[in-house]
Amino acid sequence: KGVSMAFNTTFEKGEIKSDFQTFYETPELEKKYNELVASISGKLKGDQLKYIPENPLLMFSTSLKGNGMYDYLSKLGIMNMFEKNVSDSTVNIRSLFNNVEGDLSFAFNNIVQKEVESYGYTYNSTSPLFAFFVDLKDEADIMKLISNNQEGLEKINETTYTFDMGRDGGQAYLG
Repeated sequence: KGVSMAFNTTFEKGEIKSDFQTFYETPELEKKYNELVASISGKLKGDQLKYIPENPLLMFSTSLKGNGMYDYLSKLGIMNMFEKNVSDSTVNIRSLFNNVEGDLSFAFNNIVQKEVESYGYTYNSTSPLFAFFVDLKDEADIMKLISNNQEGLEKINETTYTFDMGRDGGQAYLG
């Protein structure tokens, strides 16, 4: 309450340009808001951007502090509700969040169409082509979560794994 945000997008000369501005009712609210932002986000390094193909349809990159994110979502009551509904008791949600430290990038690169055969029928299927990257302090917790819930996880080398994304094809890579 007391914080307003404005987001403007324009289409100029074949480019999409966006501007974002935050307004505060009082200097105290601005200070409190800036403290919250500092507790959940950091300075974007941009290392992951080199792995995203040119001209994605949509791209998002930020820097996160998982510990601060967990604490903030806990204050809102979201983490308690979420943790009660997690069916896999081997997963420590707090540990997963605390492990995130640094950049997180997502890119929606393309939509690919391919011919798929299933149950004796052949049909055309469209699938999204996207990339997702997150900086982790230690990959052990996320690998435990994925290996417990993903059949067909294959180790490519010491730090890279892959698995099939389903009957429509597609591979996911972790590493």
